[in-house]
Amino acid sequence: MSEITDLLTSQVEHFKNKASAPAAEVEMIKLATVTSLIEGGIDTAEAESLTDSLIDRACPDLQATLEKSAQFNTIATILEKAASYIAELETKLEDSTASIIAMEKAAEADTKAPSVSALEDTGMFTNEDLQALRALEGNTLSKVASHIMSSPRAMGGPSNRISADIDAFTQFLTE
Repeated sequence: MSEITDLLTSQVEHFKNKASAPAAEVEMIKLATVTSLIEGGIDTAEAESLTDSLIDRACPDLQATLEKSAQFNTIATILEKAASYIAELETKLEDSTASIIAMEKAAEADTKAPSVSALEDTGMFTNEDLQALRALEGNTLSKVASHIMSSPRAMGGPSNRISADIDAFTQFLTE
């Protein structure tokens, strides 16, 4: 569980305690009073009626307190559902993150391997050549392959590029 879920869970307990305390206290007092009156010889219906009137006179704001308790109970239920939903989303996020990491690793392996393995399948390269190709930096082999496939070179013909201070092949690789 995360800090958010833990916080919501603790708030759920807090609101449930606030919601249940007044109602439980009133019921306990009411039951004790009715039992005491019945043992004193008063009829059950009359004892309950008398107890209700005594509670109304002793606690005039009891109804408001019980309504507030019901609101606390509703808040606790909402927070409990929110904590459950957040925990579910966190689980989905962890699963998605793991899936993305796995896809990134697979993509990294695919960017290097297919080009070299395609050359390996031709049988024109020695193991030493293939090792050297595998040692190339990330996109170098792909860059070379993409330029080779774009348009044929006019080998032996004049160039339309002005040479820089560095070797043309080095310039090509560093562009």
